[in-house]
Amino acid sequence: MRAGDFSAVRTPIIDPYGSQPFPNNIIPASRVNAAYRNVLPLVPLPNQTGTQNLAGTTDTDHNEDQLFTRIDHKITENDRFFGRYVYSQLIYNAAPLNKNFPTLTRVREQNVVLNWTHVFSPTVLNETRLGYERSIWRDRGPRTDTD
Repeated sequence: MRAGDFSAVRTPIIDPYGSQPFPNNIIPASRVNAAYRNVLPLVPLPNQTGTQNLAGTTDTDHNEDQLFTRIDHKITENDRFFGRYVYSQLIYNAAPLNKNFPTLTRVREQNVVLNWTHVFSPTVLNETRLGYERSIWRDRGPRTDTD
């Protein structure tokens, strides 16, 4: 199949330019893209039978920094305030089964919580809480910036 011979496949392989099946499901060598021929040696051969035909383990580098802060303040006998801020940055570099096609994921998360509690009387209390969460994920795979 790496050479364009899909004769063992029952589904017809359609010529994208002519909208007709390739004869005998074989793509002529002249129609194989040069970039494909250059990248093909980097793709590992199957190491087991079946449709899930590549098995193994991957190397992963996981680097994470976190910052947690909290402030509690008693403003008056009837007013209390607290604020919390959490920052996390994760860089996740995974080399899949083929080291020639690594992926890089960067995650940045921020979380803020503000709380104000006011006691109006022994039977009336008000609590106001505001929370905000922001997550930014940037994935960079082997096809990034390849057009």
